[in-house]
Amino acid sequence: MTEAMAASLPLITTPNAGSVARDGEEGFIVPIRDVDAFCACLERLRGDDALRARMRRAARARVESFTWEHYRARLLAFYERAVAERVR
Repeated sequence: MTEAMAASLPLITTPNAGSVARDGEEGFIVPIRDVDAFCACLERLRGDDALRARMRRAARARVESFTWEHYRARLLAFYERAVAERVR
């Protein structure tokens, strides 16, 4: 999904997929197995050029923040919290 977002594609996904996309920002998050909701989002994107363009820009901008430095900082913070919990 991050590759699709890097290619400026808005997503339609489910909460189970673990996507970094936010509902209504970089795409849509629909309930699992809800074909009608999925189709409605496809139709909405197809019929709204401005929405599609905004979500394309937002998708690209969102994944550009996921750098190796960002990953390192998040991983370090995780380990620091884990050690602090263990010390208690």
